[in-house]
Amino acid sequence: MNWRTWLYVAVIAGLAAVLLVASLFHLHISDPVRFGGFALTALLASTFKVRIPTLDGTYSVSFLILLSAVYELEVGELLLIALGSAVVQSYWRAAKRPQLVQVVFNASNVVISVAGAYGLYSLRLWPTDWLFLSGGLAALGFYILNTGLTSVVLSLVHGGSLKQVWEHWNFYTLPYYLLGSTLSSAWTFCSRQVHLQGMVVVVLVLYLLFRLLRGFVSAQQASEGQCAG
Repeated sequence: MNWRTWLYVAVIAGLAAVLLVASLFHLHISDPVRFGGFALTALLASTFKVRIPTLDGTYSVSFLILLSAVYELEVGELLLIALGSAVVQSYWRAAKRPQLVQVVFNASNVVISVAGAYGLYSLRLWPTDWLFLSGGLAALGFYILNTGLTSVVLSLVHGGSLKQVWEHWNFYTLPYYLLGSTLSSAWTFCSRQVHLQGMVVVVLVLYLLFRLLRGFVSAQQASEGQCAG
């Protein structure tokens, strides 16, 4: 990596570290069962990942659980789960063992994106009856931060156009993100607690999204291969 990439990663990691330390000072797990349910499901969802063609990066459906947790948990609980899910995503069945700097950046990216989503949701700009708008704003903030930070580092590493990298990333992930965030909001506002039956349904939905995304990426790769041939 060139010095600009190292500097960028250092800034992102430093910001994430500040957010984590500040949130842990006020950490209070009021409902261990609910926290544990979200943590276990997020870690499981992090194993459902797809590699994006031509880019050195993966996408998982753990965002669905993280967005749901934004509505249900305190920021300290939320960032701990975000950190754990990012580390699992980096190491679980990796094609090659990731470098430490890659794991640090991925974890920092998720922490910052989730913190941003939590901050936007906490603004509560609308009356209670319109709280779903705050959820939508949080989901939008998460997606822009997550894909934006990732696109910047990929463009720095590979020397490509930031606009082209971001458009490529969005082409593969945006439809499934929109579907997942809609399901996440529906789950959150229909059930304010994590029940066993509900968690089973969430896991099944996560797996379905994973299969859809992987099938789409595989079909797109095959199509590109035929065109190249």
